[in-house]
Amino acid sequence: MLLTLGRGLNARQSLTPIQIIVDTAPKTIALFGDSISAQSTNVNGNFTTHEAYGYPIALNYLTNQRYNFEHINNQAVGGGNSYTLDARKETDLASSPADIIFVQVGTNDVDAGTTAAQIQTNLSSIYDYITNTLGKTIVATTVLPRTGMTATQKQTIQDVNAWIMAQANADIIPINAYDDFNDGNDEPKAGYTNDGLHPSIIGSFSIAKSINNTLSLKYGSNPALDPNATGNFLANSDFSGTAGIISANFTGQAADGWKFYGYSNGTRTASKNPDGSQKVTTTIASGNSTSESIYVELDGHITSGYSTGDSVYGEIDLEVISGQNVQWIGLEIHDKGTQTLYYIGLDKRDATTYYPLSAMGRGIIRTPKFTVQPSNTQLEYRLRIEMNASSAPASLDLNIHGACMMKE
Repeated sequence: MLLTLGRGLNARQSLTPIQIIVDTAPKTIALFGDSISAQSTNVNGNFTTHEAYGYPIALNYLTNQRYNFEHINNQAVGGGNSYTLDARKETDLASSPADIIFVQVGTNDVDAGTTAAQIQTNLSSIYDYITNTLGKTIVATTVLPRTGMTATQKQTIQDVNAWIMAQANADIIPINAYDDFNDGNDEPKAGYTNDGLHPSIIGSFSIAKSINNTLSLKYGSNPALDPNATGNFLANSDFSGTAGIISANFTGQAADGWKFYGYSNGTRTASKNPDGSQKVTTTIASGNSTSESIYVELDGHITSGYSTGDSVYGEIDLEVISGQNVQWIGLEIHDKGTQTLYYIGLDKRDATTYYPLSAMGRGIIRTPKFTVQPSNTQLEYRLRIEMNASSAPASLDLNIHGACMMKE
């Protein structure tokens, strides 16, 4: 991108264009912090998920999966503070493959009465190790507002955050995540946390937006998904045609090889946009279920294009136009060979927490990467949406621009 600056130029004057160079090389990220970061991923029995409560997951949605991030690189631990992070930095980070390490810590220090000066000393040690010993870049996010803090503790947060923001240099990128989270009284905005501390889905997108406002200037975003990219082994990944299956509780036109269905009440319509992309709209009146559902599923299982030992993942390119009371928009890969394994991107169902649809716009959901096992002979690919229409109407207007299954 070229940017020309000038003031009061006459016809004889000109400025040399300034080249803004964006680093487009692939970037792997790791998390180092407390439960605010730890809740980004979940490996629980048969489920491996990228959680919508995680700000890196929201960041990747907003940037079309600009950053390579997997649960193995989540080195955040619930209950962590600047002392425990400083103590485990070498053990947890020495062999990290990350180019960029996100450091988010401090709230548990403040809650325990640790002084700003001591938190800063511990952070200095952590920052020095990551940048000087490991030679990696830090994204340092500020401490977030938290309910129940005393005036003294709120001041400690302000002092620590001022110090973090002052650390900006070639290797440390400070992020002011506090201001957009703050209700004006040094408390979290309504709906931004689940419990006064841990970010809700709305809160995670707030943090992601604050991060992206800065990182986009340096790293940019990925282009929109190319459904016809080499290596994509998902059938009809550009949602062309109108000969798909319209099933339970749906009307309209579905792309070839795809089926659309839902459960419970309301109106669900599939249609095609002028550019060929797939549109899904639904309206459900108040007084219905807490889990009104929509499924956009590949008709038939994926049985070829991959082999045992391959590392694979799924993506889908979505554009949220409008809606309300949507509590889940997730991409699922289900191993139908074993009937047990699930890999889910942007996962989280919660009857009291809704997706910030106005902030989502267009983005890409990606599932966690997984290694194909001998039993993975049938993979089910589907977009799953759930809405809560129990006490208020629920609706959604969504475009699907493409999808993929890829080998790493």
